[in-house]
Amino acid sequence: MRWKTCYQGKKGSIEQVARHLHRIVLEELSPNAGKYRQGDVAIAGAPFSPPSAVDVPPLMHALFKILAEFEKENHPVVVASWLHWALARIHPFEDGNGRIARLLQDYILLKARYVPSTLQPEDREGVYYESLAEADKGNGRSFAEMITRNALKTADLYLAIIREQKERDQWMRNITQMAKERVKQSDYRRFLVVQRGSNLLKNEFALVSRSLADEMRGFVQIKFRDFKSLDFEQFQQIEREGKAKRTWFFGIEIRVGESRLRYIFWFGSHRQRPDDIVDISRFPSKVAILVSVEEEEDNYRLLDTVEEDQVTLREIIPAGASFWRRRLNPVAKKKEKMEMEWDVDITAGRIVRDFYSEVLRKIGVVG
Repeated sequence: MRWKTCYQGKKGSIEQVARHLHRIVLEELSPNAGKYRQGDVAIAGAPFSPPSAVDVPPLMHALFKILAEFEKENHPVVVASWLHWALARIHPFEDGNGRIARLLQDYILLKARYVPSTLQPEDREGVYYESLAEADKGNGRSFAEMITRNALKTADLYLAIIREQKERDQWMRNITQMAKERVKQSDYRRFLVVQRGSNLLKNEFALVSRSLADEMRGFVQIKFRDFKSLDFEQFQQIEREGKAKRTWFFGIEIRVGESRLRYIFWFGSHRQRPDDIVDISRFPSKVAILVSVEEEEDNYRLLDTVEEDQVTLREIIPAGASFWRRRLNPVAKKKEKMEMEWDVDITAGRIVRDFYSEVLRKIGVVG
């Protein structure tokens, strides 16, 4: 390819970019940063001398005028190569001409959405200057090929970085997903333990409630109301936040004449207390079955918050086929407060029988 030599034209916006770049690069090194040279210069080893300083401004004006037309007709790599060569040939600044030529070259490439063409160390050993000399003779092919080759090397480097980043991101996504699945599986195993135990307890309460209702028909009414079992999302929310919405599990109502007692068993979170004399790390989960009593019509309060010493049940931790039970010990006192105690590895039947014995005693049916 043969390149044009420029001698006249008007100042363009890229000329402003060139001077601005020179000002940034040389501002701490030269008082003439951003200014065209005022004197003539010679390039050591070059077969030509740069134009006189008085010709620099009109040549630069012409350069950027030609550039505007050159960009319309040629590939961005060719344009970038030509601009690099032309600026190096004019040598418009006292110092830093090579750096500004390379920066403007990359400016053209980046503007066209290409990657920069970084000058390689091996090019400085002769290829760079030899191809510039060929361009001075009108043959810019070798110089454009060098710019192209270096742009491809930069692109390969960028692609390698992008691929590495993508692979790293994909690895992070995969291992995060694996961790989430592992945690989820662990959560789900604990959920199954709680689900199995709680359903076992509910079934025992339902069976005993129906049996007592049949045996005591005529003088005691006992109703069992089934709400719904805990689902996995509620389980996770209770473990994470300590509570979840709509976790009523089942309810029990006992009537004798005008007297009525209502209890709601519901899912909540076990909270560490000073009376926790057992190793709670052995619990399969923080999810517990709590008990509330109706104080007024449809107004329930947690048994832990009311003065109740006849019905001692406070909390049940499902542990598969057995249970941990926290209950009031009305005999023992500590600082004039009722003490709590834990029963470990007891059965659902024991919990149900103790509960009904206390409730029926409270309502005056049994002594």
